[in-house]
Amino acid sequence: MEHGKMMAAGRKLLDKHGLHDWHIEVRDKRTKQALTPDDLWGYRDPNRKQIVVYRDTDRNFRLIVLHQIAHVLTGDDGHTMRWLRKAGEIGLPHNYVISYYPEAQIHEEVSDAAAFKPSGLLQ
Repeated sequence: MEHGKMMAAGRKLLDKHGLHDWHIEVRDKRTKQALTPDDLWGYRDPNRKQIVVYRDTDRNFRLIVLHQIAHVLTGDDGHTMRWLRKAGEIGLPHNYVISYYPEAQIHEEVSDAAAFKPSGLLQ
């Protein structure tokens, strides 16, 4: 995806979710070490109110930006049950969101985990 198109698409997603004072930065080079091969397609910097996405992830750009927007909207650094619900609400695909369910169980108390229903994510 062309840089200008990435920036425009990112701006549209930020505005749609009320993050008018946030911005997207597209970087050519990774500046952080990834924990897994699929890790670190992007990240958010709350102090600078920016979401950083790497240029080589352009085919997953929308997923990456929405993933980070869910973190911004919940204030959660981890993939908690609250993050899972918000990620589903803002449009991340169910199969993408549910892949974080095991991690969310670790973050939450048993009572919170029991309230999550994979078949009814948006309920």
